[in-house]
Amino acid sequence: MSPLSRSRDDAGVVTAKITLSNRTSFGASDGVGVGIDTDQNPDTGTVFYGSEYELDFEGTAPRFYRAAANGFYEEAPLPPSFAGSFSGGVVTISFKPSELGASAGFNVYAVGFDNSTLDAAPDIRAVNYQLVKGTTRRRCSLTTVRPSTRRSGRPGRTGKSRRSTTSPPTVVRRRRMRS
Repeated sequence: MSPLSRSRDDAGVVTAKITLSNRTSFGASDGVGVGIDTDQNPDTGTVFYGSEYELDFEGTAPRFYRAAANGFYEEAPLPPSFAGSFSGGVVTISFKPSELGASAGFNVYAVGFDNSTLDAAPDIRAVNYQLVKGTTRRRCSLTTVRPSTRRSGRPGRTGKSRRSTTSPPTVVRRRRMRS
C-alpha cells in the first residue's frame, strides 16, 4: 500500500487515494479503510489513533463506522457524500468533512486488509490534514493527574503521578506508606 494522498475540491469534498501495489482487481474479502480523527485528539475516539470515524471500501461496497463506547467501531448509516471505488489498483474514497463534524482539520490514516493481511499508511500513527491553509494543528497540552488510590500489589506503585494530554491539572499528593 502506498502513502495516502489527499485532495479537496471547491465543494468541500475530500478525496483520499490509496494505491495497492499487489492488486489489479478487488476481491470480496479485500478492503481499505480511512480513519478520521475529527477533533485531532488521539486521547478521544477509538483505540485506532483516536479516530471518531472510519470510511471503508469492502469488496464492492462502501461502509461507514463510528466510535463506540467500548473504544472500537460500530457500523453507522453512510453520510450522503461518502463514495468509494476501485480502479487500476487505486482505491478512491470521497467524503465531506463537515458531515463528520470537522471544520478546521482532522487526523487521517489508511489501512488495507484482506482475510490474512493488514497494512497501514502511514506505518504508524496518523497524519494531519488542515482544511484551511495556514491553520495550525491542534496541540494537546501535558498536565499532571492525580495518582491512583488503589494498590497495584507491586511495591512503589501507590502515590506515583503520571502525565496526561487531556485531563485538567490536579494537585498531586503522595500517600505515606505505613510500615
